[in-house]
Amino acid sequence: MSGIRYDVSALEEEVRQRVEAALGDDHHIRINYCVEREGDENEPDGYYAFRISDQISIRVGTDHPGYQVPKCSCGGNVGGIACKHIFWLEDQLANEDPETFRSGLIPLTADGSKIKNQPPSKVIDDIGLEEIAERKDWVLQDDAEDPEEEMTEMLSVFEPSRALANEMKEVSGQGSPASHKSISPHSRIYKEFTNLITEYATEDIGMLYRIREIITPGFQAEVFFEKMSDRATESFREIDETLTRGATAIDSCDIPTIAERLKRLVKGIEEGYSERVSGSESPSKQAAIKAAAALIDILEGVVDRNQDMAWTRLGNDDEPIQARNIFAYLIGAPLDSSSHFVLDVLKDLPQDVVVEYQKSRLDSIRAKLIASNAPPAYMNLFRKIISQESKKRSNPEVGGSSAKKPMK
Repeated sequence: MSGIRYDVSALEEEVRQRVEAALGDDHHIRINYCVEREGDENEPDGYYAFRISDQISIRVGTDHPGYQVPKCSCGGNVGGIACKHIFWLEDQLANEDPETFRSGLIPLTADGSKIKNQPPSKVIDDIGLEEIAERKDWVLQDDAEDPEEEMTEMLSVFEPSRALANEMKEVSGQGSPASHKSISPHSRIYKEFTNLITEYATEDIGMLYRIREIITPGFQAEVFFEKMSDRATESFREIDETLTRGATAIDSCDIPTIAERLKRLVKGIEEGYSERVSGSESPSKQAAIKAAAALIDILEGVVDRNQDMAWTRLGNDDEPIQARNIFAYLIGAPLDSSSHFVLDVLKDLPQDVVVEYQKSRLDSIRAKLIASNAPPAYMNLFRKIISQESKKRSNPEVGGSSAKKPMK
């Protein structure tokens, strides 16, 4: 109990019983989260919303005419009588303004529209919802957050087929039975399970915040870069299998297609690094290490496959080298000589992340580039990146990671 004394003498017996139930010591009401909803095109007037433990919402009007009298989803506030949840919330709010509400008896209204002759929304306005939430240790939800989208992003780290969050949304957005059959049984069960978890988390934002503490942005970033590396590995596997058995006229694997796919992966890593590491409030060094490793995986895979793929489907020997050799397509003789595959992204990562954690691999790649007569401009940029003499770039702070440097 707050200790505030209320004047209920003018209220009917049923209302007094609800006030007593709200203020009694044996109730189990608690706030899961609170939020200030700003107006939008569908609902132009804003209001405060409070989600309580038994999946019940209370709405209190600010500018919203529909909530000048508080509304509770429990269904008990009918006939002009507020439910115990509304009276409980008003007591919690009044307790945050002791100068106003601890002097004398505080009159209540039957419908909960006034506390000491002022609407409960004014109490919130005067103190501020953020301040109240901080004092009472309530979860304050950002009105701009989309819990379902955030849950999809977080849970995508466990997707069994290694799909990205946006790819999962595309699949879930398809309603035909055929599209449902197109995903594996593991992915289908995963999707059903995540839908269930998401349903609970969107109803209980406290649960969402707990999941957020477990599946941190840094961990999400690490898994994202691992998935990028896995996709590159799959592309290289296609090349290796084709080289082993020989290309045929019906092969769907061809150098330009795979090379462009690798370019898209590099671009994805660049954008992912900008969003998930350098643009993060708490950048993870381990995620930066994973980003650098993914880029070097791709570069190493291309450098290791500097050989012609013999094609039979064209029926002649006039095929350009870029169509037969992935190294030539991306590094040795690219159609756009102004770009430097992988290096244009790698050069913007912190040097210690690139060099200190990948030094042996970079040394091996350097030797292979020299042996393959890589273009001078490409070699110059590569040497600049791995040079220990170059100025060190600032690196992300370690965000909850216990990663150690590999032993040398």
